[in-house]
Amino acid sequence: MRKFAIVNKAFIMTSLALVAAVLLIILCAPFAAAEQDNTVSVSINSFRKTKVEDKSVGDKIYLDTPMIPDGYTFAGWSDGKQIYPSQTEIEITSEHIEDGLNLKAVYEPIKRDNTLYIIIGASIGGLILIMIILAAIIIRHRKNALKQDDAERS
Repeated sequence: MRKFAIVNKAFIMTSLALVAAVLLIILCAPFAAAEQDNTVSVSINSFRKTKVEDKSVGDKIYLDTPMIPDGYTFAGWSDGKQIYPSQTEIEITSEHIEDGLNLKAVYEPIKRDNTLYIIIGASIGGLILIMIILAAIIIRHRKNALKQDDAERS
């Protein structure tokens, strides 16, 4: 019976050590998982081009001038909070870890002054109107001249 008690005591001690180890792993797991991954997903969207890559905190991104569509100017790169000009370098910070860094090219339409086109259009319209009036006068004058000729012949 003594032998059985020794075996049970060793078994109980081993079981308790195993349970303690499992509890220690379970209790420490959230802290181990809390160790942050410093990888940041960076998305750069411009006209007809999207580039996605992973960067680490502390890395820098150089923002170059993208391809610009006709009729627009490039205003800068927007992260939703502010606009960065072209030729800027942005450092990846820990603030970017959760949501990533999404940069989008901002384009503004070129504003054109249409005054010249309005003046030219009005001038051409005025010339056409003058030509129509002159043509009407010439036609009326010819009709009157033909009536006079007919009256003189009769």
